[in-house]
Amino acid sequence: MSQILYYSRVNYLMRILFLIALFFGLYSEGFDRLWIPHLIEQSGLSNLSESQLVLLMGGVQFIVVLFTLAALHLIDNSSIHQQLKHIYVALFIGSILIIGALIGFAFTTAAVGLLIFYIIIQISRSFMYPLESVWLNKIIPDSSTRATFFSVKGQVDAIGQIGGGPVIGVVASNFTIKIAVMVSAIILMPVLFLYRNIMKKTSMRG
Repeated sequence: MSQILYYSRVNYLMRILFLIALFFGLYSEGFDRLWIPHLIEQSGLSNLSESQLVLLMGGVQFIVVLFTLAALHLIDNSSIHQQLKHIYVALFIGSILIIGALIGFAFTTAAVGLLIFYIIIQISRSFMYPLESVWLNKIIPDSSTRATFFSVKGQVDAIGQIGGGPVIGVVASNFTIKIAVMVSAIILMPVLFLYRNIMKKTSMRG
């Protein structure tokens, strides 16, 4: 842990990555709990039976898995992971996709549109995770320190979920789920500034 604290003090990128993990944790718990109620409420899927709803959700998750595997295959066979600046751009774009899809998910009432936005969010989250792992592998040379950092990063994300989930839940209870999803999007927006700042510093060094 002392090594992590040292790296965090001297390494600007690691501090930023901790902050990004916190914001992702803050937004994700509320959305993960509210997306199904919002989908049912906005699209009229409440007419479906419980078994039909289970089949629909299973089909959606299957589509997410297929598209995620395809995205990961493309990333694995591309040059994105070879340079940090390409990783930052990909993570920046992934964050934009998530935020845009959250906003779309909040305001769309058509079932197809809601499902498309949900799939975009899940695929973006899935392909960003391995890119963050490559990022860490590049900036932390020592494997034992890297493993500890992954653990701490996971804890920061969990803290964000613990803090963000109840807040989003309160918003949904006192206002609407639509507003709560919008708040989730707003909470995540600072990561765009963080990634943008990283890209600027990287281009200045390059």
